[in-house]
Amino acid sequence: MFSSVFFSIAVTLVAEFPVNHAHTLPYRPVSSEWPMQCSGRTYCHIKPSYYPDGIFEALLNPNSKAYKNTVTGDIENREGSDIACSANRRRFPRQIYLIKDNTNEIRFVMQTGKMNFTLLVEECRVPGRVWKAMYLTRKTLERQPVYCVEKKSSILLPVLSLDGSTLESVAPKDGIPFSCSAQIMKN
Repeated sequence: MFSSVFFSIAVTLVAEFPVNHAHTLPYRPVSSEWPMQCSGRTYCHIKPSYYPDGIFEALLNPNSKAYKNTVTGDIENREGSDIACSANRRRFPRQIYLIKDNTNEIRFVMQTGKMNFTLLVEECRVPGRVWKAMYLTRKTLERQPVYCVEKKSSILLPVLSLDGSTLESVAPKDGIPFSCSAQIMKN
């Protein structure tokens, strides 16, 4: 049985924010300060104590010369069956506060009272080869390898620029998983 996951996000993105007032540059965390609960990921749903709420609020100040642009994205792509990987999934809505960019620099994703968004994240608890599945015998799984794999999206997120003066659109390194799917591999 094949199923489809529909992942949609509509974000009001504010771009090119000139800041008309002085503010403190954002704290630049080092990799050792990446929250332990997010170890092994390039995105994090934990809001750290050094998160720059004040800078984001200043950037969204109605007196700034910001303009709004609505960005929408749809992702619909899923392979495989719910039978082999359904017990192996973790699906949860998440507000992402931190990402690592392609250079492993930790970036702050904008989440404020004025603008926030949630992503539906679906991870495989244990990615890799399936040896036990409802409706499939071990002998079948030995003959025809089935794997649980994460499908990921390189969705652009609004992040604070490194100098703290504007927002940029940056995708997390390696993407964010939106599906844990079964894939049958050829021998």
